[in-house]
Amino acid sequence: MSFYSSYEAPGCGCLMHYLYYYCGLNVADTCIFGDGKTITYFGKKIATYYWFGSTPEFVFYGDNAKTWEENQKKFRDLARYENLYQVAKNNKHKYEVKEAKFKTLYEEALKKTYS
Repeated sequence: MSFYSSYEAPGCGCLMHYLYYYCGLNVADTCIFGDGKTITYFGKKIATYYWFGSTPEFVFYGDNAKTWEENQKKFRDLARYENLYQVAKNNKHKYEVKEAKFKTLYEEALKKTYS
């Protein structure tokens, strides 16, 4: 069974899924998950992780740490704003005023993430 076949948390497939978005395919595909919630890449410790609900949160180390942290923040913001927008959209009777605001925040986060 492939690690990619299950993205359920907590698990390697889920960790690899998020590492792919934050660090790229090469890192996600060749990293090693060690004891103590550490991740190594070609023998160097590049991250530690912990679970925040069903989402892993990473603390990155090394030369690319700043870029990977920024990517993590962008995707986290995107997911949060998308969720807020969907809740407001599906409950217009409660959140009519906020729907436009959340839609704007979501669209801005989308542009930042994929620009």
